[in-house]
Amino acid sequence: MDKAYTKVRIVMDASARPPSQPSAPSLNNCLHTGPLLLKQLIGILLRFRFMKRVILADIEKAFLQLGVRESDRDATRFLWVKNPKEIELDQFQYAPCIVYRFCRVSFGLTVSPFLLNATIREHLSLYESKVARSIEENLYVDNIMMCLNPSENATSACLEAIEIFKAGGMKLREFFGLKKSERQIPSEDLAPNQEETKILGIKWNQIKDVLILKLPKFEGKITKRSILSTIAQVYDPLGIVSPALVPAKHLLQKVFEANYKWDTEVSDDIKKQWQKIMSSWKDSSEVEFNRIVSTSSDQLEYHCFTDASGHGFGAAVYARESNMQPKVALIFAKSLVRPASLPINASTIPKLELQAMTLGAKIFRFLNQELKVATDNLTIWSDSQCNIERLKKIGKYDRFVTNRLQKIRNLCPVKHLVSNDNPSDLCSRGSTPGDLSVNRLWWYGPKWLSLPKEKWPTPLVEYLPGSEIQDKTEEFTLAATVEEKLEPCVINIERFSNYKRLLSAMSYVILFIKKLRGLIKSPIITSTTIKVAENYLILKAQENWPPSEEVKSSLQIFERKGLLRCRGRIEEADLRDNTKFPVFLPKESWLTKLIILDLHKTNKHCGTQTLLALIRRKYWILKGRKEVERVLFSTKYGCLTCRKFRLRPYNLQKI
Repeated sequence: MDKAYTKVRIVMDASARPPSQPSAPSLNNCLHTGPLLLKQLIGILLRFRFMKRVILADIEKAFLQLGVRESDRDATRFLWVKNPKEIELDQFQYAPCIVYRFCRVSFGLTVSPFLLNATIREHLSLYESKVARSIEENLYVDNIMMCLNPSENATSACLEAIEIFKAGGMKLREFFGLKKSERQIPSEDLAPNQEETKILGIKWNQIKDVLILKLPKFEGKITKRSILSTIAQVYDPLGIVSPALVPAKHLLQKVFEANYKWDTEVSDDIKKQWQKIMSSWKDSSEVEFNRIVSTSSDQLEYHCFTDASGHGFGAAVYARESNMQPKVALIFAKSLVRPASLPINASTIPKLELQAMTLGAKIFRFLNQELKVATDNLTIWSDSQCNIERLKKIGKYDRFVTNRLQKIRNLCPVKHLVSNDNPSDLCSRGSTPGDLSVNRLWWYGPKWLSLPKEKWPTPLVEYLPGSEIQDKTEEFTLAATVEEKLEPCVINIERFSNYKRLLSAMSYVILFIKKLRGLIKSPIITSTTIKVAENYLILKAQENWPPSEEVKSSLQIFERKGLLRCRGRIEEADLRDNTKFPVFLPKESWLTKLIILDLHKTNKHCGTQTLLALIRRKYWILKGRKEVERVLFSTKYGCLTCRKFRLRPYNLQKI
């Protein structure tokens, strides 16, 4: 351990079970973990980068400051070797034991973090001072962070914090961030090193006010286990060096695709690639970047750049001071490897770019929650012109695209930029740590972002929330149906027993109305007239028996050209639109029965299976098989011809 205070930490194994009863519940199985009260670690680190002055501290033996009710202490009993100093190491398993029990909340209990946080927050709620609120907002387990203005007296703030926790039976120690003139608290309560410390796992040099990320060294055999272990050792919650991990993650994906066993050495080709990556990490094992982003949080804008490639996709967020001399700094980034199951083809990159834009929207929602950022100050940038056009037009896309467009719309503007100005290109393609540390585009964004907005390039295309328009191809409705809209329907379709006669009658009605209005001269039935009549009859059936919300959801029903259609799993197939998006027919309608009988007779009195396949070329009937059988075998309106062949011979009466 690198702690100067806690040399040994006793942890209770509350998940242990008896060897003879592996299915028996452990103590942790019997405890309720309680709600998660911990603040988001990334949110605390982001706020840390906007604080002008920071003082850190630690609660001494925090869990052990909480007592366990005496009636519950038997649940924490454990065995301890009696007189351990008098027993040889190889005789420990035979040594006599004594039973102890914890009187304090111990490490290893799933409920311990909740109890500690709930206790501290309840205690801090008794105080209304600025120091108490600052501690409460940035508390993480036993780590204390106080945000101060440069003009504030740090000594008085520390003494106040000490008194607050002293009143709760806790002691603060390891104070870090005090100037020499401010160190008026006991020396044993100061951190031993006042130049460098760790803030939630990230090294902070107070003298230079920089944060330092360290890349691990690699030694030993190159196996799937060792590669994964090395990548997992990189602790970078803000994603600052995420481009440096992209080549390693991509190589790890290849190792998994090759189905290597965990401890089997990889091929020579993969070894060479891994050694090259590790060599670049070794040359730049530490990456430094400025801690403080801005001193004026009121004039900040946030710009998220997104991009994708065949290797993966990512996003990078920059904070920009919108004053006379704008300053820009990278505050957060994230990169993800392309899923191995996703093949590379013409549609892959646009989908990955849309996924990157969705990632940017997700990051912005997180910033809005943690930094209280107004949506007016957010902008997403992408070099994917086709996806920005999709945002502008409300059309019928596949479910993957539709779901992601909904997550981006109405959040913030999305603007286009040229690929050479896109820093998130590094998130998708990767970089070495050495190149990354000197890459101005990565740390500060495109050059024009540091200029006044009047000097920014004009985007080729942009999306503004609320400016969506209906796609013309989807907005088209059946003109003839609207023109000849009849309320109510002038034909009682239940008087007809033949679908073709019904269409013929409806066609004559439409021609008669058009003749009265002077729209036609010669009333001749054409294929267009029959099509209009058919669509009108289906429309009236759908209006009289509309689908429920549950049916709409399960069949993904949408409207096209005035009719309700269903979306299935073959929409990418090379088929006609009527087959890919069949018209919804309510089974309660008489029209549905007529269509079933007409197709049955037209196709030589085919059976149920064949008839159902023919129907689904154009229509979709809920519980179609059951409805087809019911219509065909009905004694009231079923097929008379088929009924004759299905009749059984008369059984003579026995004498």
